[in-house]
Order: sequence, then C-alpha cells, then structure tokens
Amino acid sequence: MLLHYKIDMDSLTKDEHKIIEKEANDFASFFLLPKDKFLKDFSTISKKSNPESYLDLKMKHMVSIGALEYRAYKMGLLTFEENRYFYATLNRKNYKKNEPLDEDIAIIRPGKVRSLLDLIFKNHLFSLNDILNDYYIDRSFLESLFGIENKFLSKYSEESNREYFNSSNVVSLFTKEN
Repeated sequence: MLLHYKIDMDSLTKDEHKIIEKEANDFASFFLLPKDKFLKDFSTISKKSNPESYLDLKMKHMVSIGALEYRAYKMGLLTFEENRYFYATLNRKNYKKNEPLDEDIAIIRPGKVRSLLDLIFKNHLFSLNDILNDYYIDRSFLESLFGIENKFLSKYSEESNREYFNSSNVVSLFTKEN
C-alpha cells in the first residue's frame, strides 16, 4: 500500500505482479528488519536452515519465520542449499499455514487510526456513511484495513441525519481590518 499505492493491481500481468510482490517483500524486510540490527540478531542462530532456530527472532521482531529467513537469504547469510532445505522443512512441518507461536503472539491493533476516526465521527466532521459511499468501500473492508473491531464503527453507521461540517459552519477567529 505504501510503495505501490498508485498501481491498479487488478490490471497487472502475472509477471508484473511478481515484480511488484518482490518489491513489496523487499521493502517490508528492509523496514521491519534493519540490516545492522538483523545481522547482530542473526548471529545468534545456531542452525540457519532449521525453522525452529528462528523462534526467538520471531518473538523479538514480530514477523514470520519465513520473513526472517527471506531477509537472511537476501543478505547472503544462507546458501542456496540452506534456503531450499529451510523451505522444504517449512512445508514438511506445515508451517506455511501455521507457524509456531502464531497463537501465542497477541495481535496489536493500531490505535492511532481508531482514535482519529473516533475524533472525526464524534465531532461530526464526516459521517461514516459518507466516507463509505464517497470512496465506494464496504464497512467490513474499512474494519479489516485498519484492524478495527466491527462494534466500533457500528455506533457511527446509524448517524445519517446529523449536520456535518461544511464551510458555512466555520466561525472566523480574526476580524477583517479595513
């Protein structure tokens, strides 16, 4: 969403989508796992090709085991053979669907977006219905996109007959001098 926000993903060919996906994965790994810090943390791993060896780093960085290995491989810290063995083990243990610790790590929901939406709706700057209609999105998509529980937005979906902010409601703080 950050790197390719101007690209219509539905219009891409399969090859173009692969390129965009690789760029997004690289951006995420650089952002979430900075090189110097990751090198120091990765030096503590005893068996680079064993997915279980990455569990401490998963807890520390809050990213998947696959993302950790991807970053290490792209940095040249694993050989091609170690990379293949890692992914073969990942598949054999069915970790592509459910990794160890996935159930133990609490999902942290973003609070800033929720607070901003609450401020907007409580102060009647915009209505939820107007936002959904103007941008042609479903409420469930908005909830999913921002990690917001559905009961939060449901209290604002009923307010349709209120007067919302417009330029005629603005009171000038400064008087005009002649």
